[in-house]
Amino acid sequence: MAGFTDSVTLTRVLLRKAISSVRDECPEAPPEVYVDDMAQMATGDREHLLKVVPPAAACLHDTISQAGGIFSSKSTIVATNIKLARDIARKLARCHGVQVKIAQSTSDLGVDFAGGKKRRLATHKKRQAKGKVRLGRIATMVRANRKAASLTLTGAAPQMLWGTQATGIAPSRMRSLRSSYAFAAGIQTRGRCTTTA
Repeated sequence: MAGFTDSVTLTRVLLRKAISSVRDECPEAPPEVYVDDMAQMATGDREHLLKVVPPAAACLHDTISQAGGIFSSKSTIVATNIKLARDIARKLARCHGVQVKIAQSTSDLGVDFAGGKKRRLATHKKRQAKGKVRLGRIATMVRANRKAASLTLTGAAPQMLWGTQATGIAPSRMRSLRSSYAFAAGIQTRGRCTTTA
């Protein structure tokens, strides 16, 4: 329930037995729970994935439904290539009657997830653009009151760096962020080290 602080905890309690049974039945594609999102991952060659993933996904769908949960319409299959994802989705629909979307990438807990070698950073770039706007507002406040400089670390940094632990960040991007933080904090950065400034 939206706004209810214990809803995630109660959902986990409700689904705990169901998730444990799916892990026991489908050890090659066990479900993992992160906050209120669930992911089911498997690795292997094409034939192995076509054999393992559809029954495991159907098992998860049925178990959650029996426990009183809802299988989200946002559920998406992401694979190393779109053809494999399409084949898994077709087999899941044909053999088990479960309809799932397919995509090259999707967002999980606010972080872009892709099955291939390439990092997907669309959500991350949007978040950083919004963070730059926030840093601009902080810079305006700092000109009026120097104590507002602390907002760079408590307001803008968490927003701009969310998910970088999972996706990584280029050194050049990190230098740019440090420079932006220093500017917003009222530190003139030309020719100065942004780490020690």
